[in-house]
Amino acid sequence: MKMAIFTDTFHPNVDGITIVLKNVVRLLKGKGNEVKIYCPGSLETKRNNTDNGIEYNLSLSVPVYPQYRLSLFPFLHFMNFKSEKFDVIHSHGIAAEGLTAILFSKLFKIPSIVTYHTNMDFLSHYISLGNNSIDLIMKKMIMGYTAWYLNQFDLVTVPSKNTQKKLKEYGLNSVVIPTFINGSIFTPSGKKPKKEFKILSVGRIIKEKNFETLMLAFKKLREQFPEAEFTIVGEGPAEKYYKEFAEQKDVDVNFIGVVENEKLPELYRKADVFALSSVFETQGLVALESIACGTPVVGIKNTSLGEIVSSGKNGYLAENTPDDIADKIVKAKSIPRHKIHQTVKEATDEQIYYSNLMKIYGDLIESRKH
Repeated sequence: MKMAIFTDTFHPNVDGITIVLKNVVRLLKGKGNEVKIYCPGSLETKRNNTDNGIEYNLSLSVPVYPQYRLSLFPFLHFMNFKSEKFDVIHSHGIAAEGLTAILFSKLFKIPSIVTYHTNMDFLSHYISLGNNSIDLIMKKMIMGYTAWYLNQFDLVTVPSKNTQKKLKEYGLNSVVIPTFINGSIFTPSGKKPKKEFKILSVGRIIKEKNFETLMLAFKKLREQFPEAEFTIVGEGPAEKYYKEFAEQKDVDVNFIGVVENEKLPELYRKADVFALSSVFETQGLVALESIACGTPVVGIKNTSLGEIVSSGKNGYLAENTPDDIADKIVKAKSIPRHKIHQTVKEATDEQIYYSNLMKIYGDLIESRKH
């Protein structure tokens, strides 16, 4: 089968969607399928690209989030796309490249699918800048556009039941296909933790991640465990904000920037607890990675982590308060580590994802014949 993937973020950008797509492309190609990615890129990235499976489009950095780029003329993919004769289009974006996926699907009458990776209503603050009235208006506008966008595709997939439920509130139907993680690198070490108390969090440094609550939880926890260490891995536009917050609140946090995906397992294994205070996640891949490495997770209740975290077995879910998060981190540290990784066995089974995806592709292609 020959697939065209459209995405508004890809290498060299580092984020969850990029990691997911790299895993998916590796899997699809490994099964004998042909895959081509259409995405934004800088002039330098476009010039240096030697992979025929990636078609970069010239783009500009987004002012409020410099790490992200917006394709300028994505319809210029036209001639390249036309020559490829694709069987199916799969969009993983929602901006310019995603709109191009819609255009080409309708123009060439190719079945289309979109995966909804981001809770879009959480992004309103980038425009409202703290004004509650404007924020409410922007949320409605963003979700209005999102509903229109998703309805242009033959099928919508989401990585969790929590996200499916949220889309249902907007009258949108979707199919749940949980994303897998690379089970060949995210594995437990079998080593016994040293007499330390290391807390780790991994993610883009953005306001949606709610690191403030996690920092305050760590400050409270350190009153009881002065030897505790807290490390945040990642980068993003809110890094300066969070560093200033940590300084103002007198919280000792290690910001170590981006770490290559292949080097993350060692950090997970060395941590006593992985903590995630975000209510923004559509699935929580980093939580899956941590558990697969044998490290318990503390997340927030009523989020997608409820589908991953099993109380007392691989972590705990907390109220979105510093006190409860701190309490759950202490409890999670005591969970025996030797069987934790077994609780997310399905998340490392690529065949489950592949079978689900190929059935959807096949059904869509077949439906177009009738």
